[in-house]
Amino acid sequence: MAKVNNLKTSQEGAQPSAEKAADHDVEQLPDDVVIDSLGRRLVIGARDIVTESRIIRALGESAMNTAYVAGYVNPAMMVLSIDGEKCPAPKTMLEIEARIQLVGREGITAIMHKLLADAERLRELSDEQQGEDQEVAEVKK
Repeated sequence: MAKVNNLKTSQEGAQPSAEKAADHDVEQLPDDVVIDSLGRRLVIGARDIVTESRIIRALGESAMNTAYVAGYVNPAMMVLSIDGEKCPAPKTMLEIEARIQLVGREGITAIMHKLLADAERLRELSDEQQGEDQEVAEVKK
């Protein structure tokens, strides 16, 4: 069984602060790193396909709940380490839930913001490419 760490996801009586994440210059962060509102450094990445399939099997019937999988499981499973401490892939439903708790709302929010920003950047690049392709097609006419 993988060791489950008890990193704090919030401080008693303290509100998570966006300022902690803003203290870090996003431009200087590697592409696979996000800083959550608690100031934790989360390294994220895709798991290999076999690990993904094992996680889906561990979820059992919960795998059919797309909102749960997309909103909680997938972002939490993307976390490879928190503040330098490795986060091995969970193998059971209890380990999946422990990972969601460890990453917490703050970590999941930071990951979702990054994924949305990445998707927006790709959309903009696609729009630019389509515009360039259209200009080339018009020149060829």
